[in-house]
Amino acid sequence: MVIARDAAFPVRYKILALLFLVSLLTFLDRVNISVAGKYINEAYGFSPVQYGIIFSAFVAGYMLFQLSGDYLSDRFGPRAVLTGAILWWSAFTVLTALAGTLVTKAGSATGFMNTLANVGGIISPTPTPLIAEKLGWDSALIFAAALAIAGSLLWIGVTHNAVPHCNGPREL
Repeated sequence: MVIARDAAFPVRYKILALLFLVSLLTFLDRVNISVAGKYINEAYGFSPVQYGIIFSAFVAGYMLFQLSGDYLSDRFGPRAVLTGAILWWSAFTVLTALAGTLVTKAGSATGFMNTLANVGGIISPTPTPLIAEKLGWDSALIFAAALAIAGSLLWIGVTHNAVPHCNGPREL
């Protein structure tokens, strides 16, 4: 997919829109674990304390990877790190959904992006319980991961073709 530079809609706005989409999708993934908790507990009979430990492990892993983001972005570039983070996050979202069967079966742009990313918190509580109720909690997580993977592929296609040598917002 080749995207021509358009004076009416500069590349920086396209990138900002994609960052919003990526933030929305990753927020959806993050919120799913708490919203799907009711269904996970029902499926596996976890007590509130047990689920609290599971949720704490989820948050601890999230925190550890947040801490390394700056270093990795400086070393490998923000585009590569964001793409890798989305794919990594999505893979582990799918693994979370499959855990029962695989394992236990026995600046301003950032402020704008973060502000709009909270839309994920508004949107995600609606589809997650609907999907979990109809298809199971694991389907809700897989659905969210599939959306995030699709978003990352869109991100790769647009950023690679629109700004092939860009490694940061100063170059846009």
